[in-house]
Amino acid sequence: MKAIDQDTIEFHQIFPEQPLPTLASASTAEIPKRAKHFCLPFNTAMQRGVLLYPPINFQVKLEQDQLQLKLQKEDGSDHCIRIQKNSEEPQITYLLLQDQSTEQSERALSFYREKLVDTDMPDWLDRNDFGFYEIMVNALYEPDVDTFYLQIWLGGALKTAPGQSLWFKQPTNHSPYLGYTHLDAIIKTDQWHGWLATVIRIDTEDEWISIKRDTPLSQAFLCEAKQETLTTIPSSEVSSSTVSLPVEWHILDPSYGRKPGKYQRTYSEE
Repeated sequence: MKAIDQDTIEFHQIFPEQPLPTLASASTAEIPKRAKHFCLPFNTAMQRGVLLYPPINFQVKLEQDQLQLKLQKEDGSDHCIRIQKNSEEPQITYLLLQDQSTEQSERALSFYREKLVDTDMPDWLDRNDFGFYEIMVNALYEPDVDTFYLQIWLGGALKTAPGQSLWFKQPTNHSPYLGYTHLDAIIKTDQWHGWLATVIRIDTEDEWISIKRDTPLSQAFLCEAKQETLTTIPSSEVSSSTVSLPVEWHILDPSYGRKPGKYQRTYSEE
């Protein structure tokens, strides 16, 4: 396998219908015309790295006692779930691909199962029935701060040269009013092998917020580079090991849920 250049970000598409990332330098940001032509700081910030997109279109609404998640199904009707604060009853807290389209879900699952055919599975997991990569969006409620967060899958894996770190942030100078806040994160890509997601905090109450596949959700750039190049590997060419690694990392490792988190343990042992 060819080594990855120091200034390259590789995106490996796991979800076959995931929008591919784009170079931030090719995007149109919302800055004054004068700044675009004459302001190096503005332009440097908005041109760094790549823009990443959500896997599905959906909406979210924060209310006093609950959070609603909604998407449009293939028949045009709405699928909506409500997550109550401090509920003592079990709740559905996620949107699945099958909630949007059974046909789309079956296509994706068939692809994953083919890629995972040589991955050893424990006796309790039936590879022909398990919903690999079905969760598109997962909601978390933090009672200590009375806040809802969403984990939104980015539909693939990001790889860089060894030793490089990626900084994830809200896209620079895009859509100033969003109704949510993107939480920044820095990961070492040769140590993080799990489900890659963006985390946002819902800020606006009593208003439907739209998250769209054609609108950048996150911007990722190399901490140790001045300018990035982007290579995309479509699902038709993605390796079985790329599809298998997050499954092994999260689902098949019995120590995954042990505290501190798996990535933090790996990072600390370096």
